[in-house]
Amino acid sequence: MNAPIRLAIVGGHRGGSFNSALQAFGDLISLTAVCDTDKGVREQWISERPGVKAFERYEDVLRDPTVDAVLLATLMMLHARQAIDALNAGKHVLSEVIAATSIEDA
Repeated sequence: MNAPIRLAIVGGHRGGSFNSALQAFGDLISLTAVCDTDKGVREQWISERPGVKAFERYEDVLRDPTVDAVLLATLMMLHARQAIDALNAGKHVLSEVIAATSIEDA
């Protein structure tokens, strides 16, 4: 692999717990963006990680060409729909918990 995977954490409040895990990947993963509806959470990410983009809307993350993959750290009931939307947008998907709780969701 020549370039790192450019990752966006979706659900920046819960996703903050992945900060040390991301560091363990070294140059393999580059945190490019974070997405959270809470302005304070977005501002905290920006202050701790200068250069990271902060989005309020998930749709904007999916449209961003600098994002290769999303890590879903949102409410579990949102994961299936968000994963499908990301895949349809050509993004890779990581989910902090199971992505679906029923066959219908999957």
